[in-house]
Amino acid sequence: MKSYALTSDGGGTGKTTIGAGLIKAHQLAGKRVLAIDIDKQTAGLTAHYGLKHCRDADLSLLDFMAKDRYADGRDLTEVIRTVEVEEVGGEKMGIDIIPSHNSYRRMQPRIDSNEHKDVRSHPHKQLRRVLAESNIHEHYDVLVIDSPASSEMAMDNAVFAARNILVPAELSPKGDDSMDGMLDLIRDLRSAWEFNLSILGVVPNKMKGMNINNDIQEKLERNDLTVAPATFRNLQSMFYNSWKEGVSVFKYIEDVKEYPADRETDQLEEFEKLERFVWNRLNGMAPEEAVEAANIDRAENPVVKV
Repeated sequence: MKSYALTSDGGGTGKTTIGAGLIKAHQLAGKRVLAIDIDKQTAGLTAHYGLKHCRDADLSLLDFMAKDRYADGRDLTEVIRTVEVEEVGGEKMGIDIIPSHNSYRRMQPRIDSNEHKDVRSHPHKQLRRVLAESNIHEHYDVLVIDSPASSEMAMDNAVFAARNILVPAELSPKGDDSMDGMLDLIRDLRSAWEFNLSILGVVPNKMKGMNINNDIQEKLERNDLTVAPATFRNLQSMFYNSWKEGVSVFKYIEDVKEYPADRETDQLEEFEKLERFVWNRLNGMAPEEAVEAANIDRAENPVVKV
């Protein structure tokens, strides 16, 4: 199983929007997907897929992370929800999601004051422990974790569990402050861990056109960062309406909206391209090769499934 976390230095970068479309693209590429929403915000991945009611469920991922008595004798599959089941390559497949929960607001105190010493001593390792104990790797091809847009315990758990991160960012002169914050975040993450954290790439979002400013490109290259070969325009109404409907942007454009514009359907191709790039990077392909391969049609460059 391959894994990565979506993260950013603050809100408004489109982290969850990109993630919601990307997990659907993984599914449509024939991969068994598990997405974890570990962000406490109410408008995140959980809401995007119509699972807001799960935020009040009597069992949450945090119960397992904290080794709470509520999780005794329970299985992690009890908190997994399946959405958008459809036939892919002759097989019925859905997207499995572990939704966010209102209890995440108290994650820090529940871990810090935990009765179990191993939980208190290694707070950032608890999500990875839970996933290993549940043998999640045996059931999925790819794990995607939607991390909070701030440095906190939930982000630490997401990064430590995934070991790879994908960073959506507003790569425009107007978003220069946001990019500087993103670079600071990446430097902090790279220096914080005893393992080699892999930055899969930076995803351009909220673009007015399809080209990145040369100064910004050079700044990213100086920091050894690769720009993913997919660009997402500032189409707020399309992404907002798919969130409002509680469906993926693919389902919204193909099944819900009556007359989608060409620029909207073009964005679905960008998600497919991003999926190919991410998958190839997760499988060890060098950044430049992954960019080139992602730009080739799937029929000419089939992505190998795990």
